[in-house]
Amino acid sequence: MSVRPFTLLGTSVLDTVRAALAGAVAQWAGAWGVDPALATVEVLRASERGASGFAWQQCWSDAGRSVWLGWQNELGADVQRAVFAPDPGYAPSLARLAPAGAELAFTRLQAGVRESLLAGATRAAGAMAAVPPALFAQGGGALLLRVRLGKQALDCLLNAEAVSALAPAPDQPVAALAALDYLQVLRAVPVTLTVRAGGARIGLGNLMTAGAGDVIRLDNSVDDTVTLVGPGGNALFEAYLGQRDGMVAVELSSTSLSLNGAA
Repeated sequence: MSVRPFTLLGTSVLDTVRAALAGAVAQWAGAWGVDPALATVEVLRASERGASGFAWQQCWSDAGRSVWLGWQNELGADVQRAVFAPDPGYAPSLARLAPAGAELAFTRLQAGVRESLLAGATRAAGAMAAVPPALFAQGGGALLLRVRLGKQALDCLLNAEAVSALAPAPDQPVAALAALDYLQVLRAVPVTLTVRAGGARIGLGNLMTAGAGDVIRLDNSVDDTVTLVGPGGNALFEAYLGQRDGMVAVELSSTSLSLNGAA
């Protein structure tokens, strides 16, 4: 049986991580004269969004912790509008300085975000590190934070190690869980098994005219074993079809398949 860690992220963890980032964003907004209402922070479990739709630009790592930063190119224009509100009275010289100032402001925002989420981290050397798909799996322990500025957003993806560093789990519940006999707990969990009795190939015309009473012959002999399949589609056992107490039943054969890799 294969086992992977499953991390539960409660609202207290989400609130703690969001507060860490919101403080940095508020400090940045105050320093650059940005209306605090324009710079908002939201946090979600990464599994709630999935891996698609994000343009990752940077990766920072330290001691197993990692954070990915990503944004669409249009975000730069929103930063400029937030820092330098459009004003027809601006002198031409200020209008020329606005893009450079907005670029500096955006760089400082990235630095503040990075420091609040991953203090002391160094940027990944060479090509940007790929985001492991497991981060977006259910129970992966990763969080996705979004700093919204206008219509665009700065996306921040934290792996489980980075989340744990910001919001450590209480020691007592973890110790209690470690003391549990998980096999004893799992014995009471119901599992649905499916029986694969065989397959058949017939012409589409025959299928369209098939009706009650017609017989479709499978590719298995009546003496052949059938396969019991687990919820994840893994073959668990071989068995023989039979009956017991008026119900269809299966008798596990001596050539039961390995449970290794079963979901």
